Amino acid sequence: MEQLQVLLVSENNEKSSVVKGALSLMDINRIRVVYDYNDAIALLKTHSVSMLIVEMAVPTSGITAVEFIQMIRKDMEHFAHIQEIPIILLAGEASREDVEAARDSGATEFIVYPFSISHLKRVVKSVIDSPRKFIVSENFFGPDRRRKDETPPWGASRRSTDGEEDNDE
Repeated sequence: MEQLQVLLVSENNEKSSVVKGALSLMDINRIRVVYDYNDAIALLKTHSVSMLIVEMAVPTSGITAVEFIQMIRKDMEHFAHIQEIPIILLAGEASREDVEAARDSGATEFIVYPFSISHLKRVVKSVIDSPRKFIVSENFFGPDRRRKDETPPWGASRRSTDGEEDNDE
């Protein structure tokens, strides 16, 4: 994991220190921190990262975390080089609406403060070691909501792409 390059978009220095400390315990030390979604956008237009960790509440940006993630996922002109990277969204609370908005925007995972280092480690390891396929449709670009590749409980699959082989692997 020491080769990972992480961009952390944080609300403040205190929270970023907690997250950076947890990541360093996982041998992830290539971490860049910005405190504004707009600074992150400018940086990501010219730099690649392996993973984004984004806090839900970054008040100075003028855009929401959901809008920021949607921009990364949908703007082919500026972000094609990072569109399929894992995006972990951190939040102080988890209303159903927040979780659904994060999921629908293309966030890979959603973690609520306070979290344990072991939980963050499991999530980071999961998104790196077992990435989900990306779904591209008219209304959505992001990781498949299904975490396991298995037949749905009702039997037949409903997606037209189910059962197709990945030609990338």
